[in-house]
Amino acid sequence: MGCVMAGVITTSLANETIVNVKETGAVGDGVTDDSKAIQKAVRAINKNKSGSIFFPKGTYLYKSKGPAMVFHGVSDTTVKFAPDAVLLIDNLKSSGHGNGHGLIFKDAGKNIKLENVTVQWKSKPKFRSYGDGIRFDGYPSDAKTISNLSMINCRVINSPQAGAIFHGCSDVTVKDFRPEDTMADGLHFNACRRVTVNGVKGRNNGDDTVAFVTYYHPTKVGAYRESFPPYNQPSIGAWSNTGSIASNISVNGGRANGVRVSGGNNISIENISVTGKGFAGMQIDAAKKTEENRAVGWSYLASRDIKVKNLNVTDCPIGFIVRTLNIKPDDPEYMWRHKVSLNGLSVSNCRKGLELLDSGDIEIDGASSNAVISLRNARGKYNLKNINIKDANLCIDGVQGKDFQGWKSNREPKPFVTIKDLSNLVDKEITIDNLKITKGMLRISDCAGVKINNLTIKDPSQYALGLYKSRNCVFDNVKIASKTVPLHISNVSNITLSNCIYGPAKHLMLAGEKERKAVVLKNVKND
Repeated sequence: MGCVMAGVITTSLANETIVNVKETGAVGDGVTDDSKAIQKAVRAINKNKSGSIFFPKGTYLYKSKGPAMVFHGVSDTTVKFAPDAVLLIDNLKSSGHGNGHGLIFKDAGKNIKLENVTVQWKSKPKFRSYGDGIRFDGYPSDAKTISNLSMINCRVINSPQAGAIFHGCSDVTVKDFRPEDTMADGLHFNACRRVTVNGVKGRNNGDDTVAFVTYYHPTKVGAYRESFPPYNQPSIGAWSNTGSIASNISVNGGRANGVRVSGGNNISIENISVTGKGFAGMQIDAAKKTEENRAVGWSYLASRDIKVKNLNVTDCPIGFIVRTLNIKPDDPEYMWRHKVSLNGLSVSNCRKGLELLDSGDIEIDGASSNAVISLRNARGKYNLKNINIKDANLCIDGVQGKDFQGWKSNREPKPFVTIKDLSNLVDKEITIDNLKITKGMLRISDCAGVKINNLTIKDPSQYALGLYKSRNCVFDNVKIASKTVPLHISNVSNITLSNCIYGPAKHLMLAGEKERKAVVLKNVKND
């Protein structure tokens, strides 16, 4: 049995509150201000701590200040829009700043479902400001989290801040989400766990289109105030967006990155296509906040067990980057030792195809790029195989140790020490197997301990292989097709070149007498 009270239908059998916003007074013509009717529907759900709200076909104008729909501590709650229903927010401040979220869920709860929800700001904000399209403010603990959430076939347009953001949530499912023209991230997860994302189409997002980010502080959970998001964690653990899976992500235009992982743990991401982003197709980074300025605004630890598969990047400054910011050489390993694997990278029309900077424990299997690949300041293992580069170089350089900062950008303090002799070099753990370069070169400088097997270089623009201020490098199974002298060597020691065929150039290397003695040749043929 059920009854109708003040526009709210209550089913007494299950004590379920079901609200149709038309019955609370909403018109849905895109002209009439439906703010009061929407708020009335939300109050009914909050009073009962559960229930369902339905928006029939129509455009529901919200003009009041503040968030349109605020839910407090609700569970077993559904917000469903008809396929042609839109919540249209028209409450920007005269300055062009945002004036509130679309939907926000606060405090602990469970079993919340959003279906076909479309939130659109009538005008595009002038500034990144107050107003996420859809927001969940849980807390990273079993007792205070918001759990068992699903967001199915939802869309956010012109939000002053993020399209959708989840703080301290657990067991989240997102399917077929479309964040468009947002001023900040498209879809953001902070200190969550067990997230499943299947299908994101981001367009012109003002920051990362998909972000898994957990900040770091040894004692404080709330980054600004305790119990308020965004959240820190003292280590990589259960609430580092742990156990998450994301797939089928399409990104077109906007700033920052297509996908970003910072301070993450056990996250798998696959089938990503990124075009025209402002920084990178995908970035995985760790950082320590700078104190002198805002060069680095947050701290987050190196990510663990991040698996990426099938990443395609076009028309971005960088295809794929793993890096650290403001992490000094003697900082603890948890600040810089990422554990990342990438299987399948395709890069076209980017300035850099792949960049590994100040990091460690990175595995790349299968990369195709027409832009430079750069490995700098390896702190741990870099293991690459099946790499194909055309019209670009692969560069390996940098020193790493307590006496050397190497690269000075985004560091406090910023000493930059150039090596004086080869004994200062720190051996790396860089291995590359099956590397093919066409119309480019392999350049190694200020480096030691590089091992390359199955190297093919064809038609280099100048030298095929350049070795500068380097030692303890091994090259095996090498084929070089070059009309010019293939090797250029300066200030090296203990270099081994084995099983090498080169030609049609008649001479193998351009080097001084001392450098020639430093190179051990085994089974080298001119053909």
